Amino acid sequence: MAGSNGCIVITGTAEYSDLNFESISIREDDTTFTSLIAERPGSQALGFSDVFKGAEATKAGDLLRFPPGYRITSIELLTGSIGLA
Repeated sequence: MAGSNGCIVITGTAEYSDLNFESISIREDDTTFTSLIAERPGSQALGFSDVFKGAEATKAGDLLRFPPGYRITSIELLTGSIGLA
């Protein structure tokens, strides 16, 4: 997994803000978010439930992407770990 802003791995429950990534790779089954925000200039911010409706559980290997132009700007994990690119 690689992206224009590199790649980072997030584990634990700390909040991360001022991010600029376009996709999330789930690293552990049942990873859940306390918050997940993606933004696009001139548009309303979107959260996990705005885009991934009905997604109750994530599985290792899942790739989450928001609509074109949106960038992931803030994340707080409740459980699990993710990679951002």
